Amino acid sequence: MYHFLVNLNLFNCIISLSAGSPLAFGESVTKGRIKNVLNYKKPAFWLVCAAVVVLVVGTVLLLTNPVQLLELPDETSVIAVEMEQFNDNGNR
Repeated sequence: MYHFLVNLNLFNCIISLSAGSPLAFGESVTKGRIKNVLNYKKPAFWLVCAAVVVLVVGTVLLLTNPVQLLELPDETSVIAVEMEQFNDNGNR
């Protein structure tokens, strides 16, 4: 019975506070919200197209990796290194 009375008192307190302040539950701005919804205009077609193009270009740029070139040594330097390694192993 005690919990019921506490809940009843809490309910009465909330109702009395809401009656004194109409903004407590958003009662006074309902008309303005309905007007805003009715006056909503979709963005212009070309604005949407431009946004899509920017998104596609940005996605392509972020997903691509730059080309990394690997420079291989020329034949003479490879042969010289091989001969040095051959000579070093033969001297041991």
